[in-house]
Amino acid sequence: MFTNNKILSTDLSTSIPQRRSIFAIFVHFGDISVTNTAITSIIGGTLRPDHIIIVDHTGLQRPAKPDGEVGLWDDTKVSVISEPNTGYAAGLASGLILAGRLGAKKQDICLLLNNDISFAKESLGNIAHWWDLNGGQKMIAGAAKGYVSLLSGRAHIMHTEKKIHWWNIPYVHGSCMVGEFGLFSSIFFPTSFFMYWEDVAISINIRKQLGVLAVIPGLGAVHNDNEHVISSAKLFYMVRNGAYVLERFTPPWWRLYWYIMNTIRMMYHFSIQNPRHASIFRGLVDARASKLGKAGI
Repeated sequence: MFTNNKILSTDLSTSIPQRRSIFAIFVHFGDISVTNTAITSIIGGTLRPDHIIIVDHTGLQRPAKPDGEVGLWDDTKVSVISEPNTGYAAGLASGLILAGRLGAKKQDICLLLNNDISFAKESLGNIAHWWDLNGGQKMIAGAAKGYVSLLSGRAHIMHTEKKIHWWNIPYVHGSCMVGEFGLFSSIFFPTSFFMYWEDVAISINIRKQLGVLAVIPGLGAVHNDNEHVISSAKLFYMVRNGAYVLERFTPPWWRLYWYIMNTIRMMYHFSIQNPRHASIFRGLVDARASKLGKAGI
C-alpha cells in the first residue's frame, strides 16, 4: 500500500467549500501488511481523508501499491517520509511538520494513528460530523479514553465517557487521537519517550492549557490492546516512561509520593535476580536519571 512516488503533492482537496481537510498520520514500524490493512480501511470508507502521511521507521525500501487497489488512491493523496526510528511521538511530530508544509490550516482535522488500527466504513464520516457539532480548538478526542491511577500507577482503558475519581489522570488513548492542526502543532510532544505513555503526557499538557479530552461515540475504530506476553523491551519502556511521567508531570504532592514509591520499587526489584525484575529496575533507574530515548535492549 506504500507508494514509490517520492514527490509530495501540495494540492489539497477543495471540492467542498469551507469543509475542514482531514489529515491521517500513521507511524509505520514492523510488518508492512499491518500498515497496509490500516490504510486500506481508512481509504475504503464513505468519507476519505484528504491526505495520508506515513512516517516510515523501518528504513526499508517502500513497496509499490498492490495490484487491484489503484482505484482507492485516486482522490486521496499519500506522502511517505522515511526517517530513523526515533519512536512514536517523534514520528507524529514529523508527520505534523509535513502536514504544515502540505498546507494544513489551523482548523483542519488531524488523526494521529497507530499503524495497527482499523476503521469501519463510516468512521471518518462520524469523526467529521461529531467534530462539527462538538469539536474545539483546545480539544483532543478519540475512540477511547483511559485513566492512570495516581495511587497505583496503573492505566485503565474505557470506551465511553465515565466519571473518574480525583486521584486518576484521564488521557485520550494514543492509538487514535483526533484534534485540530492548530492545537497539535503548538503543544509539547514527548519525542524522547520512544514508545509508551506519550498519550498520557500529551493529555496532561492539554489539560494544563485548560483543554478538553473526549470520546467520539460510535467512531468505529478497532485497536487490539490485549497483549498476553509482554517483552522485556516493552516492560522496560512502560516502566521507565511511566515513572518519568509520575515523578515529573503530576502535581507536586504526587511527585513526592511517586519519588518515594519508585525508590522503594527500585530496592525491591534490585533484590530479585531475574530478567523481568532487571528490566523493571533498569527502567526505574533510567527514569530517575532522565535517561530517555531508544535504549539498547
